[in-house]
Amino acid sequence: MCPQGYYCEEGTATPHGTPCPPGTAGSQLGQTSKAACKRCAEGRYCPAGSVFPGLPCARGRFCPAGTLEEVSCPKGAFTPHQGAAILMNPNTRVCRSGVKDCLKCPPGFYCPEGTSDPIPCQPGTFNPLEGQDEAADCRACYPGKACTQTGLKAPDVDCLQGTYMKTVTSNPSSFSCPPGSSRPNAPANACPPGTMSERTDLADRSQCQPCPPRYACPRGTGGAQRPALSCFAGHYCPPGTMFPTQHKCPAGTWSQRSGLESEGECGPCPRGWYCLTGAGAPSGRCSSGHYCPEGTQYGSQFPCPAGTYSTRVGNGGKEDCMFCTEGAYCPPGSSKPTPCPPTTFRREKGGQRPEDCSVCPAGYFCPLSGTVRPSPCGAGSYSVSVTVSYSACPPAEGEGSASCLPCQRGHYCSSVATSREAMLSQMVCPAGLHCSQGLDREPQRSATLCPKGFYCPGGSIEPNPIPCPNGTYSGQPGLRELKECTPCPAGLFCFSQQPWEQPLTEPTGSCPDGYYCPVGTGEPRSHPCPAGVFRNHSQGHRGELCVPCPPGRYCGSLATHTPTVCPQGSSVPTACEEGTYGDRPALQSAFECTPCGWGKYCSGVGRTEPSGVCEEGFYCRGRARSATPAGGLCPTGSFCPPGSALPSPCPPGTFSNNTGLGNALQCVRCPPGFYCSGSNNTSPTGPCSPGYYCTGASVSPVQYEAEEGHFTRAGASRAEPCPFGTFQPARGQGFCLECPRGHLCNRTGLARPPLCPPGHFCPAGSTLPHLCPPGSYLGQVGGESVQHCGPCDAGMFCRNPGLLAPQGPCSPGFYCLGGASTATPIPVLSCTGWPLGCGIQQ
Repeated sequence: MCPQGYYCEEGTATPHGTPCPPGTAGSQLGQTSKAACKRCAEGRYCPAGSVFPGLPCARGRFCPAGTLEEVSCPKGAFTPHQGAAILMNPNTRVCRSGVKDCLKCPPGFYCPEGTSDPIPCQPGTFNPLEGQDEAADCRACYPGKACTQTGLKAPDVDCLQGTYMKTVTSNPSSFSCPPGSSRPNAPANACPPGTMSERTDLADRSQCQPCPPRYACPRGTGGAQRPALSCFAGHYCPPGTMFPTQHKCPAGTWSQRSGLESEGECGPCPRGWYCLTGAGAPSGRCSSGHYCPEGTQYGSQFPCPAGTYSTRVGNGGKEDCMFCTEGAYCPPGSSKPTPCPPTTFRREKGGQRPEDCSVCPAGYFCPLSGTVRPSPCGAGSYSVSVTVSYSACPPAEGEGSASCLPCQRGHYCSSVATSREAMLSQMVCPAGLHCSQGLDREPQRSATLCPKGFYCPGGSIEPNPIPCPNGTYSGQPGLRELKECTPCPAGLFCFSQQPWEQPLTEPTGSCPDGYYCPVGTGEPRSHPCPAGVFRNHSQGHRGELCVPCPPGRYCGSLATHTPTVCPQGSSVPTACEEGTYGDRPALQSAFECTPCGWGKYCSGVGRTEPSGVCEEGFYCRGRARSATPAGGLCPTGSFCPPGSALPSPCPPGTFSNNTGLGNALQCVRCPPGFYCSGSNNTSPTGPCSPGYYCTGASVSPVQYEAEEGHFTRAGASRAEPCPFGTFQPARGQGFCLECPRGHLCNRTGLARPPLCPPGHFCPAGSTLPHLCPPGSYLGQVGGESVQHCGPCDAGMFCRNPGLLAPQGPCSPGFYCLGGASTATPIPVLSCTGWPLGCGIQQ
């Protein structure tokens, strides 16, 4: 649907349609023609695409109906509120075209063009006329008068008495105020501090008299208006004192009387209290953990001795401190006992320092702070040897534990307080028995025999059962040593690849054909029948011996289980050529020789098997005659472990620009900021994509996506937080957005900027909120510019910047127009001449 402020004629293809032209505004959704756009309302202005009634006209400007842009009030006029509609003639106060909102500048103020609040004339000046437009229109105060406030339309004070004259005039009791004076008696002409005078005709400061004792004389003291001040309580004033707090009663003394003359009149601070310098009353009760005898200067001057404490305030003597409790220690000045840390305890009172806490003894544990009596570990457990350290040095080996551990395998813990030393040296599992973890009784009483297929040499040698090795077995439990495992009988083999899970409790099986198994055979194919003999179980052969090959047959290879018939016409055999081998007898031609397989080589002639595997860093394709064949060096982007038939490509995420690599670990990890896609790379594929970052070994340009509040450029190895004044709400972005108007981006890594706080406004890109200026306030969040700060309500004042609401009503005897920044802006007497008098409200 067409949005407000736009119209969508039939056939419109754009998403929003056509904006209402400047000077008009749309009030409804789905408008179909320009005729539906209404003329902008009075006091509003409407740029293209505005929503009815339009944007409010700013203060200091006016907007007739249909306004495209705001119009500034002319010189000598002002508008104190938003939404001004029309201009008033500043000379005749007659509104043009019925206009009423631009007001004539009042006396005591001046108004440049576009003024929202009249600017007051400063102290020392006044202005008796309306409609003034510059600071020069404010006149200097008349001689003999003083203009002490802002916004005056006439001088408000005559010069006062009470200072000496720099020049003698015909009237010695009057004092001159030069033109532009803002004060009736300038401080520069007053009697200096520490002196006074009751006369009104002094010509020089040397005629001022010293201040009398028990009094203080600030600058200009004298007469009924400024008499000498009585010395303040907690202070004393000898002759010539300049101010009532010049001479303080020293720390540890006080006086509630005023008018003292000397330090000796200050009394000692009472017991249980302390007195800072200049105290007119005791400064405070003595701090907890301390005591304060008479004359104490500060609350922590006298700490309770080590080994004592006090939770009370106001202690008067050392006897008020109590002995430290059990399970704790109390350094000097303790307001409560400090618990002994875990792994320590203390049974007695009066502990003074951490070292007074004893470490937990062996076989016991102290899990909590403030332990008074250690707890025994209990049968089946023991305590670890750890010592408490009160310094930066590592703890030394010793006793003390915060917890107990289950008894170790190969040992038992039958005592309720077993130490680690006793467990390891005394409570050792005997040979032939199995002691599992946490055993809480002697093993002879628990019938824990070593299981079948294992032997147990004792906990001091090996805590776990050891399986009988291949070539032996055990059908009985309780074996104590290796020699008790039974050797495997002749003709049989005893073998297990996982003896811990599948122990040898009996022989595994019969010896395979072509092999023989003497006593103690483990792996079944460890003893092949040599050439010339064979063995076959189906022919009734015993398993421990091979028999000779019968006449007319030959047994030409190892592990022969069936003899081969000799060929006819054999004389001298011909050797298989280099690069081939013959692994069976009775070959009749070179074509029957087997080519050396891929990954292997055959050096020399007449071989019955390959010489070995291809060397690391090379590969052998077949019929290789050397472990390092020519043309077989491993190329770049690949690696060749021993026995390679072909080069193995470096895996994804790696590359290699060197030849002759022997394993995958020699391939180089793709560096941070780049990616290596696919395999067999000789260099990185390229940099990581914007909005993503690659930390190393990346197989894709989008290894890790930049999170909200962050961005990355091409080739980034980590995501960067959006800087101050920007934000980014989406993931995977290569840039950050400027902070929008009415929002605040005051920290890095922002995903969603918060609204500007009340009392402030935030232009685009703000890193700090701007305070609404004095004379205005803003109670809402999201202010975009200073125009959003509304003027202070009429009758109220807004002195401080950044206000959420007016500070308070205008002072008695004054009145406040809208936008007042002080509680005393315009005296009531200044109302004279206003059309509505003091009842005017703007």
